[in-house]
Amino acid sequence: MNYTMNLNAKRMQSLIEGTLLDTEPEKIFDDITEIASQVCDVPIALFSIFDSDRQFFKSNIGLNSKEIPLINSFCKIAAYSPDKMLIIEDARLDDRFKNNSLVTNYPNIISYYGVPLQSKAGMVYGTLCVMAQKVKILSIEQKNILTKLSKQIEHVVELRISNILLIDYQTKTERYSKDMEEFASMAAHDLKAPVRAIHSFVTLIEKKYEHLWDIKDKKYIAFIHQSAIKMNSLIQDLLEFSKSTINTNFLESFDLKELILDLFASLTYGNSNVKSVLICDTMPLIFSSKIAFSILFNNLINNGLKYQKENETPCIEISSIDHPLNWIFTVKDNGIGIESEFFEEIFKPFKRLHTTSEFQGNGLGLAACVKIVNHLKGEINVTSTLGQGSIFTLKIPKI
Repeated sequence: MNYTMNLNAKRMQSLIEGTLLDTEPEKIFDDITEIASQVCDVPIALFSIFDSDRQFFKSNIGLNSKEIPLINSFCKIAAYSPDKMLIIEDARLDDRFKNNSLVTNYPNIISYYGVPLQSKAGMVYGTLCVMAQKVKILSIEQKNILTKLSKQIEHVVELRISNILLIDYQTKTERYSKDMEEFASMAAHDLKAPVRAIHSFVTLIEKKYEHLWDIKDKKYIAFIHQSAIKMNSLIQDLLEFSKSTINTNFLESFDLKELILDLFASLTYGNSNVKSVLICDTMPLIFSSKIAFSILFNNLINNGLKYQKENETPCIEISSIDHPLNWIFTVKDNGIGIESEFFEEIFKPFKRLHTTSEFQGNGLGLAACVKIVNHLKGEINVTSTLGQGSIFTLKIPKI
């Protein structure tokens, strides 16, 4: 067998050895070797894994040992021809094996049929073999079945490796997400500090020298204040956007209507100039990510309150449909509406349809909603009539 392997093959060998070598028997493999033994009508059937100097029996029908030295192995020879079955009808007449201790002593092997097991990359890592202590001639049908059974082992091993790699990827992704959250929080804190300092010192300068400034100077100072406020808002929005798919794996039970009422109260608190209206139907008790639903409804309600016609009383209507497989929610507002050509554009980061002088914001709210909905394997879409309002629909799979 060729042990000069590329990096991918070495990685595959490491994974196979780590999950199969020196492990306990498993029913799925024992069932396959038992079928091989019965179909071929032989007393010995083995699913073997190669090590650098030994052959480990992951599944063993008919032998009283768990491994043998690779130097004595019939299967080692099978690995030299990975694309075909090794057939030895009488080892006593084969110069390669007639003096082998496995032939001359226990288990006194005479007939051997072995199918090499390969990874998708072509690396031979073991065999499925059957043996008899007398001359045994397998039919074409028996050989075909033995080959098909070997493919089943290969398939199970590939699935196992894929699952290990997936778990490893998920672990790394979660660790990366946590690191990014910590970095985003730290960066936001560090960026906010100088912005607050600029705002504070400009305020001090304004108070100290206000009597010396003309209208143009005051206009410049006001511009600095506004820029500092916008920068602070942008930093906060970027932080929320970066966290929009982080910490959504923690599941808990919560009352969605109670959550919506709290969000609405928080968004309208202190705004005595506008009397906003919330109409919220009966909502389900949900077992999911509370932070995900909080960000979703906070952004959708906030948009409905913000993008309003002048002198209009904001009205937000939220309803739900209890589908067997999904939660379906609608958030309807009576705002300015959206032209149909922009229905897809509004979900992109930093995409704004209005200037900041018309409506404040950085265009990240709906982009964050899309990230969260995708993470929850759901859907979000919008219908709208310009000048009359918009309806956002959420379809979230039930856990």
